[in-house]
Amino acid sequence: MKAAGRHGKAAAWGPRAARWLASVDDLAKDLSVPQIIDPTEFQELKDRLKDTQEALRSSENDLRDLERQNKRIVAAKTAEEVREAALPEDEIERFHVLQSAMIKAFRKISPIVHDAIWNKTQNQLLEWPHAAKDEGRHDEATKALQQGHLVDTLEDLDANLEFPDVNEAYAAAKALAVFMKEVTPEFDEWFRSEYNVPANLEYKHVWDAIKQ
Repeated sequence: MKAAGRHGKAAAWGPRAARWLASVDDLAKDLSVPQIIDPTEFQELKDRLKDTQEALRSSENDLRDLERQNKRIVAAKTAEEVREAALPEDEIERFHVLQSAMIKAFRKISPIVHDAIWNKTQNQLLEWPHAAKDEGRHDEATKALQQGHLVDTLEDLDANLEFPDVNEAYAAAKALAVFMKEVTPEFDEWFRSEYNVPANLEYKHVWDAIKQ
């Protein structure tokens, strides 16, 4: 009897199994074939995701920088403090902003006035060019003197800050000179790799390298 019972269940399951298998076949027809992603394409997707995440983090950092900058501007009490507060926190970015402002201001005045301004940032005067040794530079100094951009101190020349263009250029150069006195070793390393000179505006050669 037991054996007959087992065979009876198997016989009953046979038609049901056939119907179940048929329904599975029908369902399988509706399923799409799994897509196999090419390893190169997969890596590209991972790279794009990484770039997106980095861009998001960068945006968040920029937002925090702007918030800190706004707080500094609100706390500023003088025009000079406002200008300082508006500068980027990152040293290299700050340098580029100050450098660009100086170069823009320098376009309005002659190269010899640039040199007089550098001397002024170093608390010294510009020596009169010797006509016999450099007639062109001597003529340039004479012309700048006639324009009022330079003043004659009897033996040397000085930038005339009474003229707005000269004063603007001096203010920009002074701001850059002050910044360069307090840079970090990391900035100095970057600066040396970029300009092949130390980050020290006391050297005229450094001045010439960054005012172009």
